[in-house]
Amino acid sequence: MIKIENGILYLTAGEACCVFKVAEDKTLRRVYFGKRVEFEDDVCALLGVRPESEGVRGGDFTFVRAEVLPDKPHGTLPTLVGGKTLVIELEDADKKLKAEIFVTPYSRGGFTRRVRVVNNGEKAVSLDCERTLFELPEPFEVVAVGRDGNIVKGESTPNGANNGLSNFAALLSRGADGNHSDAYGFLSVFGNGAIGAEQTENGMTVTCAPTVKKVKLGAGESVELPEVLLVYSDRGLGGMSRVFHDVVREFMTGKTVDRRPPTVMFATSPEKKLCAAAEVALELGCDVFAVDIGKVSRSSLDKVTAACHDIGIKAGVRINPYNIEKGSAAFGEGYTERTADGKYKVVDLKKFMSAFTALMQGYAFEYALIDLPWMGDDFGAQAMCEFRNEASKLSPELTIEWGVVPRKLRYAETLCYPTALMRTVVTAEAVESGALKTEFDAASVGRLGYELDPLELSDGVKRAIRAQVFSYQDDAPTALFGDLYRAGMTGGKSMTFVSKDKSKAYVVCVPTDGGVHKVFLTGIDEHNLYHVREMNKTFSGAALVCCGVTVGSANSFTLHLRQVADYE
Repeated sequence: MIKIENGILYLTAGEACCVFKVAEDKTLRRVYFGKRVEFEDDVCALLGVRPESEGVRGGDFTFVRAEVLPDKPHGTLPTLVGGKTLVIELEDADKKLKAEIFVTPYSRGGFTRRVRVVNNGEKAVSLDCERTLFELPEPFEVVAVGRDGNIVKGESTPNGANNGLSNFAALLSRGADGNHSDAYGFLSVFGNGAIGAEQTENGMTVTCAPTVKKVKLGAGESVELPEVLLVYSDRGLGGMSRVFHDVVREFMTGKTVDRRPPTVMFATSPEKKLCAAAEVALELGCDVFAVDIGKVSRSSLDKVTAACHDIGIKAGVRINPYNIEKGSAAFGEGYTERTADGKYKVVDLKKFMSAFTALMQGYAFEYALIDLPWMGDDFGAQAMCEFRNEASKLSPELTIEWGVVPRKLRYAETLCYPTALMRTVVTAEAVESGALKTEFDAASVGRLGYELDPLELSDGVKRAIRAQVFSYQDDAPTALFGDLYRAGMTGGKSMTFVSKDKSKAYVVCVPTDGGVHKVFLTGIDEHNLYHVREMNKTFSGAALVCCGVTVGSANSFTLHLRQVADYE
C-alpha cells in the first residue's frame, strides 16, 4: 500500500513499512523503515528516530511533489520488475538539479529504491553518487558476504570495492539468531553497487557506493544510481533471507518461476566429439546440451545444434564475456581485446550484445547462460539485462540464466539470492576424486548442471548420474520454490527446504568431520507427523524441531520428509 497525506509518504510491504515526511522547510525526511506501524501513529514520536534529510550528495534538494504510478518505470540500469511505485521529485533551484526517488513496495515484503538526477542547468555539476540508505540509532551486528565466499560478521563493514565485499549486507539486533529478532537486509540485486555498514557516533549507517562514485553532469545530462532492495524481518537472518528469495525469485526474472528449470550438460568434450557427447547427455536424462561459444567455432556450432535437434535434446550456449578464444563463435573484431593469458575479453558491451543477439537469432537455441566470475557483477549484470530484453523479443521461450555459482559461494549467497536462480554444477574433478555424491548433494539445492565430458564416464558413473538426475527432478520443486531454513547440525552445514504448504521438506547435510551428527529441523509444522524416507520412521514435527534426528555419516547425506497424511 502507498498512502500520501498531510506531508507523510507511507508505504507498506508485508510486515514492514517505510515512511517519509516533508518538513516545514520543504526538505524530505527519511523517518522510518522497519516493523510495520499504522499510518495514524506519529512515527517520529513513537520510535524516537532522528529524521535524516533524503537527497543526493552534491546538491541542496527540497521537496516538489510526489505521485503514485500504476506500474514501475524502468531506467537505464537493470531493475527488478514491479507494480505500483511512489515517485518523489526533489529539486535544487540554485544548481538547476532535479532528483527523482523511485520506491516500490512488494507484497511479499521489501522495498526497492533507486535515484535519478538530471542537470537542467547550463553549467556542469559534480555529484557524489554514494548515498545513505538507512540509519539506526544503536549498534547492530553486521553480516556481509565476501567475494571469497565467507560470511563476514562484525560491527563495521566499510564501503568500497577494494575490501572484498559484495553487494549485500545485513544488520542484526543483539542476540539475533537464524529465526528470531530484528534483521535488516540490503542488496544491490544486479551487483552494480557495494553495500557498506559502519558504526558511527549516532549508531549504524548503511550506504551504497556504485562502481563510479563521483560523476560530473554536463548541461542536460542525467545519472541513475543502482537500485537497492531493502528488507526487514522480525524473524532473524533466516526470515530476512526468505523475503529476499520470494522477491528476487519472482521479480528479477519478470515472471513467476513456477516450473522446474532444465538440467544442463555443459560439455567439455573436444569439438569433433560434441555431437556424440550430446547423445550421451540425452541418455543421462539431461534436458539441455550446452556448448561454450567462446571456445567452439561456428562450424562446430552448426553441427552440434543440428545434432541436438535431430536426437531430441535442447541446444544451449554458454558465454563468459571475460574468456573468449580467437576463432570462436563469440569472437569479433572491435569489441574484444587480448588479455595477458592470451584469451580475449569483451570491452565494448554494445557491439558485443548486438553480435551476440544476432548469433542467437541465427540459431535455434533454447537455452543461454551468461557465465560470470561471481554472482552480482556490474558488467555482466548489465549484459544479462540487455541480452534478456532483446533475446526475449526474438524468442519468448528462450531460457536465460546468469552465471554458475562456485561451490564455496553457494551457502553464503543463499543469504540473498534464491537457489531457484543459482546454477550449480558437478564437475569432472568430483568424478575423478570420488566425490560425485557430495558434489551432487551440494548442487541439488540449486539449478543442477554437469560440467564434464560425458564420453569419458564409466558405465557405473553414468548409472549414478542418471539416478541423480531423476532424483533431482523429484526434489527440485521443494528445493527451488520452497522456503529455505538453515537447520542446526553438529559437525557440518545443513540446509532445509520446506514446501510452501509445509507438506514436504528436503534436507541437505554436508559434514565437516566424521562420526555421528544431529540435525535439528526448522520450518516444518510442529503439529503434524512427518515420515523420514531415509530412516523409514515417522516423527512429530515438534520432535524433529526440538530433538532432531541422529545420523552417522562421514559423507554428505540428504533427508526427505513428507507429512504422514500425504504419505502413501
